[in-house]
Amino acid sequence: MNPNPKVVPFERGADFIRQRAMKNFRDNNIVEALELMRKAVETSPENDDYRLELAQLLCDACCPAASSQILLDMLVRGVNTDECLYGLAINQLNMNNPEAARKLLHKCLDEGSSEEMRGQAEQLLGEIDMYETLNRPATRRMERMDSMTDAACERMRDGDVEGAVRLFERVLRMDKNQQDVRALLAMAYMMQDRREEALGQAEAACMNGCKSVRALCVSAQVYNMAGMEGRTRDLLERAAAAEPDPLEMRMLIFTMFEAGMYEAARTAAQEALAEMPCDRQLLHAMAAIALRLGEGAESAAQYWKRIVRIDPDDTIAAFYCRAAQDGTLDAAEVSCEYQVPRKEVMARYIAISEKLSGDLFSVGNIWQEDAEFRSLVSWCLMGGERRFHEAAVTLLASIDDPRAESQLREYLMRPDSGFDMTIRAAAMYRMRGGDAGRILPPYIDSEDGITPDGEDVLDTMGVGHRQLVMLASEVLERSYGVDAYDRLALMWDMYRRSRRTRMDPLVRTETAAAALAYCYLEKESVKPRLERLAVQYRCNIRQLRFFIRHLSATLEKGGAAFGSVD
Repeated sequence: MNPNPKVVPFERGADFIRQRAMKNFRDNNIVEALELMRKAVETSPENDDYRLELAQLLCDACCPAASSQILLDMLVRGVNTDECLYGLAINQLNMNNPEAARKLLHKCLDEGSSEEMRGQAEQLLGEIDMYETLNRPATRRMERMDSMTDAACERMRDGDVEGAVRLFERVLRMDKNQQDVRALLAMAYMMQDRREEALGQAEAACMNGCKSVRALCVSAQVYNMAGMEGRTRDLLERAAAAEPDPLEMRMLIFTMFEAGMYEAARTAAQEALAEMPCDRQLLHAMAAIALRLGEGAESAAQYWKRIVRIDPDDTIAAFYCRAAQDGTLDAAEVSCEYQVPRKEVMARYIAISEKLSGDLFSVGNIWQEDAEFRSLVSWCLMGGERRFHEAAVTLLASIDDPRAESQLREYLMRPDSGFDMTIRAAAMYRMRGGDAGRILPPYIDSEDGITPDGEDVLDTMGVGHRQLVMLASEVLERSYGVDAYDRLALMWDMYRRSRRTRMDPLVRTETAAAALAYCYLEKESVKPRLERLAVQYRCNIRQLRFFIRHLSATLEKGGAAFGSVD
């Protein structure tokens, strides 16, 4: 063998890796394509074309949030603006948010896009308009019933079952043929322990050859809760034969799982995965089904490992992979819901609450140094209670770090984040001197009324709180010439949410208003004299000093918004 073969050295650079990624994508090997494209971006981080292609692959891999994060970061840098806006619109459509997609496409047209891009944007706008026209309720009466049904479902999720029952019954008085609503009413009755009424409504919902997958699945859940296994199985078999769409298929799989029909659930999940091979909820469902069928942790782990390959930052799949490897996985604790077991949920809540118990400066240091802590914050934004979302947003808006800014920017684009969260984040950003425009969704003008509305903030408070904020605002306007009502309302709201105890030590309205005004002026780099404030608000200066110390300390402890863990 020739010890010096004349072989031209071949360097596998970023372009070679990118080409391999595209070939895998064309061959429908989406996971391998994702891994290779990530490697190409790491090899050539300055290449924005690679980032655009990675965002496209993530969109195709059912990861619209990760795709949007890349595109939003590029938008802030002013790179490939029209392509980024178009990609964000696609992601919003994948997250069932057509209104945001429409705004993004109109902005794409306003940005002076190329002729090709304008054509694509106009075509997609036309498709959105056509879809909404076809799915719009035929009459105002139908639209009103749909709105009432949505409100009733929201009440059920919030635990107000009695209020939900009233709304469902009103809808059925308007139209007794609403099978989905009748099935939901049956579920609400069952939650109220009204068994006979629940079974009667469930039976009525499934009569006359009902082909509504939603009505059949919800009615099957009612029968399952009543212990009627045969009836449950019959309804689910009817639902499977009704050709469910992707969203209905998920409901069918989860209902079959809860009813113990694991083989049927696996068949349905395999059919759904053929259409959506990267859907993490379906992959997790396959893992949970494998465990219930006694196939062992190793068999289930292959699905969680695939999720980790799709999204290396997914802490839920990573937890199950570790548990399967360590032999600590309890099959009984793994449900179809894509979330860690209840024990781990509580452990994570406690861990992040402890780390957020200090002031924002120390928490900022933890964020910079502790990758596990950053993962916990990301996990808090994925699901769970609204108060944990609020605390995570407050934390991210208070930290001057590109990673926090990028994560916050993506969260505010999600359809379930809510405009109140956008207001909160923008206000926090401005309070620390940042440019709120860097984190707002691109279709929102940072100069166009995104400051918090004091009246909206105070609507959830009692009369005493409103009087306190109004007093603080009136004296500031009269004595210092500033209109701070909205900012004062937000600061007082943050203080109330950040208290660790139900008892409020700020018991005197005049003194608390003076302390609130002092904290506001201090944030505006104005150092007021305590003696003057005490005279202006007619309060005791010694109490004012105590109130200021307590109010300032509470506002600084942003992590306290997590509150106690039940």
